[in-house]
Amino acid sequence: MVDCAAVPKDLLESELFGYEEGAFTGARKGGKLGKFELAHGGTLFLDEIAEIPVDLQAKLLRVLQGGRIQRVGGTEEILVNVRVVAATCADLEARVAAGKFRSDLFYRINVGRIHLPPLRERREDIPALVRYFARKHGVAVGRTVTGVSEDLIRTFQARPWPGNVRELENEVRRLLASTRGEVLAPELGATCSEDGVVCSELRSLAARVLDEGPADAFHSFVARAEASLIAEALGRTGGNVSAAARLLGITRLTLRKKAETYGIRVRDPAV
Repeated sequence: MVDCAAVPKDLLESELFGYEEGAFTGARKGGKLGKFELAHGGTLFLDEIAEIPVDLQAKLLRVLQGGRIQRVGGTEEILVNVRVVAATCADLEARVAAGKFRSDLFYRINVGRIHLPPLRERREDIPALVRYFARKHGVAVGRTVTGVSEDLIRTFQARPWPGNVRELENEVRRLLASTRGEVLAPELGATCSEDGVVCSELRSLAARVLDEGPADAFHSFVARAEASLIAEALGRTGGNVSAAARLLGITRLTLRKKAETYGIRVRDPAV
């Protein structure tokens, strides 16, 4: 596998095709095999192929068409039999139109195309991905994770995830390092980084509850926050239970039961 975005552009050619001894200052004695030679008879995965410079794209096209490479600093053509799989998060067709990606190379690699939607368009995958990353990275940090809280899943499913699965994985790793317990859950006060107003209101509510000094301060805080959320959702939706339930990510029945518990009036069930 070659991450074309991670390798410096002036080194990418030698990384792909190798080089001969003395090809440039600092070249290894005896030269070096490139990824195409190493993958002979197998498959080479080119990640972020859109980041390959235009001049190098022409050389890559010749390899794909003729099955021959030429090392940097060499004169001999070397026969290679490699299946190439390429991936990118860029819009290659737009890059072709802008002259940043060769059209002939695009049509050459666009044989079998698989479109993977961004994470925000497949939120149903988030629970399984979070549990997988929690197990995977929990072992690495010596932490046993037996489950993931529903609050965390709901929080993650509400986020836009511009960085897609990589961003989700890094967020899970961060939580593993900054929280404790066998069940992975959101950090206390995590909303502060998302919404300063919400954070301020929650802190104010927490201060009032703690000042009252009841033995069940935690449950009192949670109940008041939950009641405020339900009232806010119903207010935004004009009292429509179905719409408010969708906004909160809960069922209509759950919303009605909680509203009744907190004395919040809702529309007639027939509405």
